[in-house]
Amino acid sequence: LYLDEVGWQVDTSFQPGYTDAENVKVTSEANQAAIYANLVRYVVCDPDVAQLNFFGYYDERTRLGWQSALRRNDGSERASNAAVAAAIAESGGECQSFMRSWSPLRTPAGGAVSFAGATRLRAGARSLTFTATATEDVTVTAAIVPATTPVERIGNLLGAVGIVEARRRSELTVKGTVATKKSYVLAVTLASKLNPSRVSVFKSRPFRVSPAFRPGQSCQLARSVEYQADGFQCRKLVLKTSIKPQYRLALFRR
Repeated sequence: LYLDEVGWQVDTSFQPGYTDAENVKVTSEANQAAIYANLVRYVVCDPDVAQLNFFGYYDERTRLGWQSALRRNDGSERASNAAVAAAIAESGGECQSFMRSWSPLRTPAGGAVSFAGATRLRAGARSLTFTATATEDVTVTAAIVPATTPVERIGNLLGAVGIVEARRRSELTVKGTVATKKSYVLAVTLASKLNPSRVSVFKSRPFRVSPAFRPGQSCQLARSVEYQADGFQCRKLVLKTSIKPQYRLALFRR
């Protein structure tokens, strides 16, 4: 491998001789020097890398070009010039730590999913949320599936949920129907947009579904919000023969 035109552009606002306005994010000269020196030490321990080239040796004058060189536009040395020379001398072209071997990623870089707890989930049509992230753009699919579903079959049961951009944390929602007294998981896959064959599968903890609410069952006023989410309201019964008030669920009448 030839690592060609490696460069971290630096801030030149304090230097004379440059023209035009900067059009990219830049780093400091000290940070550039540290990165370049570490790169030299890193690649000398990778047998697949034959050459590392920094771009360039002198800066371009216009900030619309490149200011990632070892020397500034006027020829003066940056800290990276001495740092690279020292790293080369230190290694002598030989690995000073341990050799590295390269292997391709098989899953999206930095892919992770966090699940909100599924508490008091009842039978019927439900919506669950989760948060997905990665250090590259990923396509997200998800579904509520039986907890016993084999991992190799999960991908065929999921539906598209959205796209998460690199280094973002996105909260997403998936809908599904669950049955009483059965166990389910929320399954999510992240697939690299650059290479969709790189896929990660994530599953929530299994959760067991409680029976759905029924008209006429006893209810508690403190749980009114929970009932309303399923189209019920907790009504007080008027009973002449009872001193203690009783409450029963009733469907909303619109």
